[in-house]
Formats: sequence, C-alpha cells, structure tokens
Amino acid sequence: MAIAKMLKIRGGVLKKDHPLLLEYLGNAGLIELTTFPVEQFTSKIENDPSITLRQVEEVLSYFQTGKDSGMLSGLMEKPSIEEKDFYSIENTMKFELIFLRFKDLKTEEDNFKKEKDRVIKELINVKPLKNLSLTPDDLLDSRHFSFKIGFFSHNDFANLSKTIDKSDLWPFLTLNSLQETSESIMVEIAYYKEYSKQILPLLSEHGFKEYIPEFSRDISNFSFSEIYSTLLIEQDKINNRLSELEKEKVIFKSYLTNLHIYHDYLTNQINRIENLEKMGGTKNCLLFEGWVKSQDLKKLQQEFNRHFPYGYLESSSPSTEDNPPVILENHPIIKPYEIITRFFGLPNYRGIDPTPVLAIPFTLFFSINLGDAGYGILLFLFAFIMSRKIKLNKDARGFITLIYFLSATTFLVGFLTWNWFGKSPFLDKTGKIFQVLPLINPWNAEGLMNAIILVMFIGIITQYWGIINKFLHNYRKGDIKSAFLDQGIWLLLLSSILFLIMTMVIPGLAYFKPISTYVLLLSLLLTVLTQGRDSKTWTGKIIIGLISLYGFVGYYGLGSFLQDVLSYTRLIALNLTSSGVAMVLNNIVEMLAKSFGWVLVPFLWIAFHLFNLAMGLLGAFIHAFRLQAIELFGRFYEGGGIAFKPLDIKTNYVRVIKQNSDMFKEVK
Repeated sequence: MAIAKMLKIRGGVLKKDHPLLLEYLGNAGLIELTTFPVEQFTSKIENDPSITLRQVEEVLSYFQTGKDSGMLSGLMEKPSIEEKDFYSIENTMKFELIFLRFKDLKTEEDNFKKEKDRVIKELINVKPLKNLSLTPDDLLDSRHFSFKIGFFSHNDFANLSKTIDKSDLWPFLTLNSLQETSESIMVEIAYYKEYSKQILPLLSEHGFKEYIPEFSRDISNFSFSEIYSTLLIEQDKINNRLSELEKEKVIFKSYLTNLHIYHDYLTNQINRIENLEKMGGTKNCLLFEGWVKSQDLKKLQQEFNRHFPYGYLESSSPSTEDNPPVILENHPIIKPYEIITRFFGLPNYRGIDPTPVLAIPFTLFFSINLGDAGYGILLFLFAFIMSRKIKLNKDARGFITLIYFLSATTFLVGFLTWNWFGKSPFLDKTGKIFQVLPLINPWNAEGLMNAIILVMFIGIITQYWGIINKFLHNYRKGDIKSAFLDQGIWLLLLSSILFLIMTMVIPGLAYFKPISTYVLLLSLLLTVLTQGRDSKTWTGKIIIGLISLYGFVGYYGLGSFLQDVLSYTRLIALNLTSSGVAMVLNNIVEMLAKSFGWVLVPFLWIAFHLFNLAMGLLGAFIHAFRLQAIELFGRFYEGGGIAFKPLDIKTNYVRVIKQNSDMFKEVK
C-alpha cells in the first residue's frame, strides 16, 4: 500500500526500426516516454492523421454521438474490439467515400434548412394579408399618393375616424379596413404625399403600427392570397425532402460504430507520432528515455532484447532532480478510496500515498454525517441496481464498491443510534429497544454530550494517525532527525497534555498526575528548543520555538490541534440536521395524510426522503472530504504528483482486447 517505485530507462534502436519500436512499446503499455534531452528525432509524416481525425469528429458531431452524451455514458464499459480488427479499420471502412457522401448529405440538408427558414419568414410576413386579393404592386407609392398597411386598436381606429371627420384632412386621406380581429384592425391607408407632415403625426398619435411585408423575390404579379398558398406548397415540398434526408441519415448512421473505432485508431496513431517526436536521434540510431515501474523492468528487458538484438536498454534510480510519475498501489479493499485521493490530487512521488490513511476516517466521517440505517439501505440498493443493470467500466466499478462500503457503515451507525428514516420505532418506556439501542441518542442532553465526546475522540485519533504516518515516512526515508524532533516531540507533547487531563477527570489516574506534569513540562521544553533549530542564533531558536507552540510556524501547534479536534464536532451537527429534516418530512406526510387521505402518502414519503438523501449525501461527502483535506492531510500530505501515462492503446469509444499473452506484438 504505497506509491509504486519507478525507474528511469534509456534505450536505443536502429533508426530504421522506429515503426517497430512504437508498435512494441505501445503494445506493452509499460513505458511513459519523456522528451529526450538532446536533439529530437524528426521524421516526415506523409499522411497527417490529425486532418482525417478532424473530419471524423465533424461527422460524429453532426450525428450528435459524442462520447459524453448521456448521464451514464461515463460509467458504462466501452464496447470491445479485437486488436487485429482495430488496426485493420483504416483499410476496411473506406472513410474517404463515407466522408464525401456525408458532405453531400450535410450540404443538401443545410441548403434545404436555409430555404425552410426563408419560407417560414415569408409566411410570417404575408400571413396577415393572406385573405387579400391585393398584390404587392398595389401598395407601392404613386407619383402623388402614398400607401401604408398597419394596425390600430378598435378604440384608436374609432377615435381616428372621428378626428378625420372633424378635420379638413378627410378629402386627402382614406382608411380602408382589411381585416378585423378581437384585438386589432388591419387598415390600408392612402393619402396625398404633400400632406404627409400633417397626416403621419396624426397616425402616430392614434397608435398606428405600420406593417411592412418583406419578400426575397419578385412576387409583384401575385395577390397576397396566392403568395400565401404558394409558400405553403413550397414549405410542404421542403419538409418532405428533409424527411427523406432524415431517412438517409438513419441509414448513414450504420457507419457510426466503425467511425468510433476509426476515431480511436487515429487518436492512437497521433499519440504515437507525438511520442516519436519525444525521442532523440543520431545518424543511425533512435534514442528514447522514460519511466517504467520497477517490477516491470525485468520482463520488459527480456522482451526488448529478444526483439531488438542490436538495441540497448538500461535503467537507473530517479535522481533528486527528477519528478517521476506516480502509480498508486493499494489492497483491493483500499483501492476504491483512490477516487478520493485523485479528487484531491496525486501525492508527490517521494511523499505518502494518503489512500490507506484516509480510508477509515473518511468512512467514519461519512457514515456519522449521514447516520441513518434506512438511508444506508437505500444507498446499498442504488449500488446493487447499478452494478446489476449497467455494464460498468473499471473506474465505475471501483466507485460502486466504495458506495457498498459507505452504505454498510452508514447502516451500522444508524442501527446503533436506532435511526430509521428519521424515526426510532419500537422503543419501550425506557427509550430503548432490546434494552440496548440506541447506544447514543444525540437528541437528548446526555446523549448529545456523549456523541460530541465520541467524535472529538475520533478526531484526536485521526490527528495522531496523520502525525504517526509522517513519522514513519521520515523514518523510512532516513530523515531520523525530522521524525523524532518534529513528529516525535509533538506526539509526546500532545500525549502528555491528554494524559494530564485524564488524571484530572478519572479518579483512578490521579496518582499519575505529578508524573504527567513533569512529562508535559519536559515536552514543552523540548518543543521550544527544537522547533526553531534552523535559526542561526539561540535567540531566534527560542522565539521560533515559543511561537511554534501555537502553530504559526513549525510542524504543528496546540492551537491547530484544538481547532482541528473541535472541527470534528460538526459531524454531530450535520447528523442532527439530516435526521431533523427527515423527522420534519415525516410530520408533513402525516399532516397531508390527515387532510387528503393515505392514497398519496407512499409517493410523497418516498419523494421527500429521496430528496433528503440526495442532500445528505452531498453534505456527507463534502464535509467528510473537507475533514481529510484540511484537518488530516496537513499533517503529512505532499502534493504535486503526476499520473503515470504509459504509451499504450488509448481509446475514447471502444476497448481493444489484446490477443497476445506476450506483451509485444509481432510486426512484419
């Protein structure tokens, strides 16, 4: 349960063997190539696969078949394909012909969609005039007259008519009602141009809204009713053709499976070209450098020597200046918790893998936070259904395993506190069932205090757990000084403080109070003398040592310890919040049942508790993770790790099944 040991490798082959080398390394999936420190290898690429890849992505995007479509796509296992079929896809699918047909289909569909948009726009423009026998030419201005079409409200039209009758403009202005609705009147207006300055303001004052039909072609010889009918016929033809194109697209989609494979094949080829560019070269040799896991070196060396008799491969341990990639290696029980580690970030290669350290605390914190036996059962059922109904990929299976663990411990916490969907059923007069449960009831004063003490105790153990891991890490890597003067002295100081408190509250330990006091004074003195040891003067050493007692400088601090331990009490607050909301939801359902009967009660009860479970899961994860990231990781974690990414067959849509048990594939 640690970070895998990595070795730096450097090798070389004859330059003419570079295609074979990429095939071998890619099939092995054991080596991550790094940029060679001298002049890189250059090779002319006759057919750039990136151009074809963009064309494939254009086709896939057109059919909306991206790999991230759908909520569950990221969890599902990819379809499988044999390795020989994967590498032969370029010759079997004839992508050039498919792409040409796709371009024709897309171009035709785009043109018809543009025509459809035009027709719809013209239909909207002509619709108010569809019952008129007038032609567009009838609306054109003459030498002396102007014509307008527009809308008035019924009141505005009546008022305008009265105004015109009373004014001296009536001989020079005519209003002709074209169409009436319950909301407005469409009117044709004709007037002498020389009276425009008097007439136009008058129309505006009475709420005239001019309507200007727009058309993309010459239709002046048709009446508006004929234009509308013609456009409807044209729209039907366009829709029919678009329907035919949709059918052709359905047939075209039969290529999509092969297009997915071809996309992954091209991505793999580009990846290999990028790795080729990392290599160095001389006139006759191709040189490479990279990383391999220590336990894989022997097998890799044997196979490399067998396939490249004129090549060489050597290894060395990482130097202090190197930053090797990180591989986490954990027991199958611990491995699901790597999700939490990756969520925070990989540790430094020379640091500690936090996965084994956080597994138990995270499980405890999550379970206490949620703390309901009923919700634990629902969480288990969710994981069970997901694992049975969906073919999950490797990462998703690890996540489901983690949910199984968390559901079991959540059920256990809920069972021990006898909390079932916000209720505590079957309790007797003493408030117990089986005369034992609940062991702790945070809803009464005594139980709440016991719960707070329990989580503070868990917090203290967690802090010790982090310090001890840092101590062991420094000791194993040979930094004995830091192990004892930092972690060792702080373990002594914290232990002496806690033991002194115990002698004050536990009568049987009162005898050890003087001894614990002396040990505390000694540990305080050692802390002051050692935490500022890097300072050049004794005055500086003492001042820094005193400041480090609180935690402003140095490895730890009493203020940090107290703050971190008290921070764990939020678990009880969140547990009470989740349980309290569940109780309120139960009361609401009971109230609704009295008013509306029990018909809808099961559905409401399920909906309410599923909502509360979702909120509880979110809070449980966030706060359990926060207590790891801040209160625990600060004691030992060193970040900045880079994931190990070996040259391998990397795919987005399919999973390639390698045929040979031999790590290398024979290439002709």
